[in-house]
Amino acid sequence: MLNQRGAKNLIALAELGAAVRWLHPSDEAQACEWEPLLLAGIRAIEPAGTRAELAEGLRGFVGDVAPTVVVWRSVKLDEQADDAALDEPACPDPDAVSEDEGPEPEASERARPPADKSHGRLGTGRAGPPSRTKAGAASDRKQAEDAAKAEAAARDAAAEQAESAERDQQNEQSEQSEQGKRDDANRGDGDGEGDADEGETGEGETGEGETGEGETGEGETGEGETGEGETGDTGGDDDDRDDHETERPEPDADASEREDRPPLSEALFAQGEDLVITQWHRRGYAEGPTNAPGCARRIQRRPHTKASCAPAKRKRDEPLPCSRCDGDSYRPLAPGAPALVELGRGISSLVPVALWTRGGLTLPESGATEPAPSFDQRRAWDYDLRDRGTRLLAVVRTWTTLRRFFPHATQLADPRQRLTEAMCAVADDDSPLTLQATLESMLAQFGDGNGAVLVEAGAAARRWVPSVVLRWVEERVVVCASASELTRVGDVVTAIDGVLIDELIAQELARTPAANASAAIERAVARLLVRRERGATIALTVVRPSETDEHEHGERVVVASISADRRSDAEPVLDLRPGRAIEQLSGGVWYVDPTRTRRLDTVARRLRKANGVIIDLRGQLADPRASLLAHFVTQTLTLARERVPAGPNEHAELPLERAGERRVEPDGPAVDCSVVVLADSRTRGAAELELVGFERLGAAIVGSASAGDQGAVAQLWLPGGWQLRFTASELRREDGSELWGRGVAASVPVEPTLAGIRREQDELLAAAIEHLG
Repeated sequence: MLNQRGAKNLIALAELGAAVRWLHPSDEAQACEWEPLLLAGIRAIEPAGTRAELAEGLRGFVGDVAPTVVVWRSVKLDEQADDAALDEPACPDPDAVSEDEGPEPEASERARPPADKSHGRLGTGRAGPPSRTKAGAASDRKQAEDAAKAEAAARDAAAEQAESAERDQQNEQSEQSEQGKRDDANRGDGDGEGDADEGETGEGETGEGETGEGETGEGETGEGETGEGETGDTGGDDDDRDDHETERPEPDADASEREDRPPLSEALFAQGEDLVITQWHRRGYAEGPTNAPGCARRIQRRPHTKASCAPAKRKRDEPLPCSRCDGDSYRPLAPGAPALVELGRGISSLVPVALWTRGGLTLPESGATEPAPSFDQRRAWDYDLRDRGTRLLAVVRTWTTLRRFFPHATQLADPRQRLTEAMCAVADDDSPLTLQATLESMLAQFGDGNGAVLVEAGAAARRWVPSVVLRWVEERVVVCASASELTRVGDVVTAIDGVLIDELIAQELARTPAANASAAIERAVARLLVRRERGATIALTVVRPSETDEHEHGERVVVASISADRRSDAEPVLDLRPGRAIEQLSGGVWYVDPTRTRRLDTVARRLRKANGVIIDLRGQLADPRASLLAHFVTQTLTLARERVPAGPNEHAELPLERAGERRVEPDGPAVDCSVVVLADSRTRGAAELELVGFERLGAAIVGSASAGDQGAVAQLWLPGGWQLRFTASELRREDGSELWGRGVAASVPVEPTLAGIRREQDELLAAAIEHLG
């Protein structure tokens, strides 16, 4: 089980590893394959007991890739008092304990998908972790438990030995004191040596021919004679021991003390006419793959000059990941001013964000290096998620990436506690379902509305749903569409498979990423009927109006059994909107649903003579690259301004800075008529950007606020062959007002009602028709 000490150690490792990996510009850091290094660090640093051991482990972790980084104990802590707390579980949860002691998960749930054998396993010459098995993971846990038990036993034995030695020493001193008194009595008052033995003045004097540093009397400190011709400890040592009785033994006391900051490397203060400065220049997330939405390059400049980040030569239409790296966010940084990174447990680090470079090599030189290959699918499959360290690595990689590159990460309260909870969840549970739920919960805590964990070759896991659509209406879960004879539109769901609906919603909300509460509850309700097995039977407990008396307003409870027999990514069962995506209503008014049709240029031709158009954006565009808005504008329209994490700055941070604009260009055929747009919390992605444009054109928006999760989306590979999708930029309106978490508000607020659904009426569409007159 992960304890508090292990969790804090891993947090320190995560913080230091992220700062060096993405912000420290050394040749060695760029040439490093970070996943194998981090995995080795997790296994080595988690069991570190004292702060001294942790600091030494962190120095060893970065020593080869960042020789100018310094790590030290910057704060004095009473480590002895903290020992008991640090040995406690990091996340004490009785339910989790009982679950661990229960039956093992099904083998089908624990085994990861088979690796691509053509890619092979590690151990073929490429650096990385060895193949892990369940037995190997269990062995790791057993070794850790045995090591913890041995360490506790050693501490107990040392304490018992110290107490025994102290008792023996006290007995010996007592005997020596009695012997001294008897000797004094025998010598008499006139004996000069006796005067010295009584020693009331402090340090004793050494007599002729006697050995020792001097005689000491009772109550005094020092080494001296205990009798004629005898040497040894005197009663003075007893007082010295009493003065330090509450302190830890010397090695532990040293570990509790703070250290002076180690001197910075001489390489940070190098001099010479041939030196240039190297630093990172990042704009958004980029880690190697050319399809990353951002860019990252190491740039060089001479002191007191500013370098250009743009490539020296580029073909006119050449797609480059750094094409936006135009130097707007460039900050000249100094090698001699490293950034302070607090790691926890009273340990700090100084990480240089700029280095001196001579002859193309960063100082101190370690020889020519080549950039490490990107962590791609082939390398990701070399890791086994049944291994404890690999699961922790997946969690750490997800957390550090979101902390650095998710543009709204600062809104998360207590991010280190979130990481601790995630590590606790996966440390001793090798089920891939637990890991998936944990990563989804982390995305939900960050509030990333575009976040997802893709577990099947870079795609969402295949799931199955029944031919029933649920929505959140008037704070109830309501059937809004159904192709099953057993359920009816307007049924209120109170339980699923015998579990109360409130409990189920709470469980789903915890792992449903969304940027605002409305989108979160909408998506959580939509996930309630998703199943892993095709044909799974689902028991719905619903409340529906009584049919015994048409004048009676009573209700009855019905249990309906339905089957999950449709792919979750198949064409959805329609709710109450019109059956066709393009339909002429009346009076020259047309209804268009771009979430169900791709040929928007063809749609525009049919709208040229329309008197009014109702555009239904309640969902995502069927073709995210198409735009119906382009047929309504006569000149280039700026929809939003984009900001990305950029830098670093002198504090090893990546603050948000402007990166570009989102525009729409006019496209033919042009359409000129009144427009009403339908929107709600399902409006997201390119559909939400279209909504921003129609809002700028003055179109009426009927419904409720959109999802508010606009931003460029990036993907990265996780150990084990999974992918993480997350938001890597922020979009704001042209006037600077926020879209994230707010969305586009409706100018004509309309919410569906239970009564309207039972009448099978699309109340938003009815309000739009009424608005057009």
